[in-house]
Amino acid sequence: YVNPAFETIMGYRKAEVIGKELTEVPKNENKSDYIDTRNSYVKTGKEWEGICYVKGKNGEKTQHNVRIIPVFGEGG
Repeated sequence: YVNPAFETIMGYRKAEVIGKELTEVPKNENKSDYIDTRNSYVKTGKEWEGICYVKGKNGEKTQHNVRIIPVFGEGG
């Protein structure tokens, strides 16, 4: 799920993001240990909350308070 605020703020449409890895979209500006921790939570179905520094589609770097809740379908 991608909410409309993400599309507006980051400049990506839902179709460009759904099915991608968290490290693919948007361009991540965080350290690898931080990314590994976040991804391990999400891949095991756990909720994650924290601050992310990312570049939007237009290249602008911004800080975001993020809450990620994994949603898995029948295929995983």
